[in-house]
Amino acid sequence: MKNIVILTSFVAGVWSSAAVAAETNRYDGYATFSGGYNSIKTGGYSSLDSNGNETSSSPDSQKIDGPLLAGRFSASAPISSSLAVQVDAVFDRTSFKIGDVCRECAGTTLHTNQTSLATHLFWRSPSQDLVGLIAQRSSNSNSFGNASIPVTYYIGGEGVVRAGRASFYGQVAFAKPELIYASGSGVVATGQIRYLPRDNFMIAAKLGYERISLNQSYTSDDRGSSYRSRGTVIGLKSEYQLKASRFGVVLDGEYRDSNFRYTSQGSDFFYGAKNSMKVFQVLLGVKYNFGAGTLLDRDRSGASLDAIAPLGMLTSFGGVG
Repeated sequence: MKNIVILTSFVAGVWSSAAVAAETNRYDGYATFSGGYNSIKTGGYSSLDSNGNETSSSPDSQKIDGPLLAGRFSASAPISSSLAVQVDAVFDRTSFKIGDVCRECAGTTLHTNQTSLATHLFWRSPSQDLVGLIAQRSSNSNSFGNASIPVTYYIGGEGVVRAGRASFYGQVAFAKPELIYASGSGVVATGQIRYLPRDNFMIAAKLGYERISLNQSYTSDDRGSSYRSRGTVIGLKSEYQLKASRFGVVLDGEYRDSNFRYTSQGSDFFYGAKNSMKVFQVLLGVKYNFGAGTLLDRDRSGASLDAIAPLGMLTSFGGVG
């Protein structure tokens, strides 16, 4: 009798652990295709002296806009009862008609592309809070073949805290731009609040910050140059999954504000300048879901993490959001 009780307890414990594991992390994934609008407006241009003071300025601003296409594939899989991995592949492409801002470019369309590949390794507790690591590679290109920063690598941490039907998602990462003639570094931080009033309806708000520094030296003389950028982003997102269907609809909007400062100096000269850029984009997309049953299931136990979205100078204009 004692052995039967022990065996029954053991089976019940294993069954309970399996149930917790299934609830904690599950196989999940989705693919999204979106289309929308992207607008960039540059601010006035200012020249600087060696102390960083403005010596002259131009209030003129320029604006270019065009259609934006974006795609994303994400999938997660459990490694153990608490550990899991998620991978993301993100691509966006914007087409700008630049004849209005470039007299020599009449009738020319600039295509900008950005691709990101990200891997998340995370631990999710039985209460469905989460802490993890993220590694990512983002590449930029355009139809002129002169993207300012071709490749950037990221490594950082992220975490999620649950509170009823709301969740708080934070992400901090170090950035390493990969250039031939310059070295750089930076930091990207993003915070999100997500709320699901219903199992298949989510609304979210995002706030982000990015700071990047680049330094370049020349072996032929004593010249050197530096580039600094700071950017912020605010965004809103809503998602609805159709009832008894794997298809859903996603609406995503972002506003970005970035400031840039460039200096170049040598033993007998100094040049400095600063500028700004404001970006607005909106996307409407269709999402195909596989794995998790509802959006609430995904938020609690599925592929709920995001790739890092470069802001200011690290983006080829469009975002990866």
